[in-house]
Amino acid sequence: MAQYEIQFGSGMGIYPFTKLIEADNEQEAVDNLIDKLEADESIVVTLDEIDRDGYHDDEYIIGGNHGLALLHYGQFYIFERKTRQ
Repeated sequence: MAQYEIQFGSGMGIYPFTKLIEADNEQEAVDNLIDKLEADESIVVTLDEIDRDGYHDDEYIIGGNHGLALLHYGQFYIFERKTRQ
């Protein structure tokens, strides 16, 4: 298992959110992040809301246990953090 640092934007041109997530791979890290953020409806939205509000493909990433989308407004970076042996 690795630790991933995930940075994502809020739509204001800066990277205010940085989260550390334990996972086996990048997709699992994104899924775990979305599951943890699911209660924050300003960041995690449904696919119906994506279609209704006209978000572009480069403004969100889909994941989590419920097929939700994390809005990152085009600012999304994921890094595997190196652990000391």
